[in-house]
Amino acid sequence: MSLLLKELDLNEKHSLQNIEDVEEEEAVAMHGVYPRPNCPHVMLENTIDATLPKQVYSIGCATCPDAPKKENWVCLGCGHLSCSRYQKGHALEHYKQSKHPIAISLYDLSFWCYECNDYIVSPLLRETYMRIHAEKFPLKLK
Repeated sequence: MSLLLKELDLNEKHSLQNIEDVEEEEAVAMHGVYPRPNCPHVMLENTIDATLPKQVYSIGCATCPDAPKKENWVCLGCGHLSCSRYQKGHALEHYKQSKHPIAISLYDLSFWCYECNDYIVSPLLRETYMRIHAEKFPLKLK
């Protein structure tokens, strides 16, 4: 009888291991994005939204202004507005020239650090996020 219990216990361990493997595979297959919470490049001076252009949703990429305005990024270092890598890649070109590491997407309001090559989150970015969010989703008071 104890041999049977040991065999059942061994099968249960294999089943649990298989479940863990499947969960890990599903997580990878879902391509979850987990922003980096400890980006060393986030500093107060590159989060102040005074450099952000007014009405960022009504203007296009500084390099190709006639391109669609749906996938643009704003550099937090200088307010430069440029298109994403899924359009013509001018945001990446701007980073390579300016070395300003952090930008915000006007599409989904996510922050990207070019130095970390990752999405990021930080309490220091909250004010900038709120400014862009308010412009994207203005309150319409009657």
